[in-house]
Amino acid sequence: MAKQETVDYFHDVMQHTKNEVWLVSHSSMDHLAEKIIERCHLARTNESQHFRRNVIWKRIVRWDHFADGFPNIFIDDVKEMAGKDVMFLASFHSPAVIFEQMSVLFAIPRVKVHSGLW
Repeated sequence: MAKQETVDYFHDVMQHTKNEVWLVSHSSMDHLAEKIIERCHLARTNESQHFRRNVIWKRIVRWDHFADGFPNIFIDDVKEMAGKDVMFLASFHSPAVIFEQMSVLFAIPRVKVHSGLW
């Protein structure tokens, strides 16, 4: 893709998705992610003047493990993250969980998200 085509592509993506925020979470935080999405949806349906962004919970991370116990993490649709605002809801309840989340935390900026909301 030529440089101008790339710029035009990202401009179109940003215009289409500028009100979207992706919520990505560790599987141990699903209960909290659900509550966040419910509250955000409620705020949008009440037409709050202070809450105009659409928060979408994206369950795109596969939190698997190899036979030896090491994390086998895969992010589905990683290219679709480009240009998006992404929040990552992390868990710090054990060193093993922190370790497996680090790969996702390092990968998100590499796909050129618009902003990471940590």
